[in-house]
Amino acid sequence: MNNKFDDLAMLKGSEWLTSAMELQGVSQCELARRTNSSRSWVTRVVNGKCAMKLSSLLALLDAAGLEVVELRVRPKEVDKQ
Repeated sequence: MNNKFDDLAMLKGSEWLTSAMELQGVSQCELARRTNSSRSWVTRVVNGKCAMKLSSLLALLDAAGLEVVELRVRPKEVDKQ
């Protein structure tokens, strides 16, 4: 199911990844090698064009030189009728 939250999460993930790659001087080709992924998949992720699992995003961020130190969640809002 694709919704606005999914789109925002993909965009934010790709922004983090792009920033990390620039800061660390890591190319898409190198990131693909480090994660044993295809360059075309990495390109789609960097461009925010494909959905990915959280584990994939964490692996890409790690390979690009970022450490994830906090993941925050909150309860869903429930309709009170």
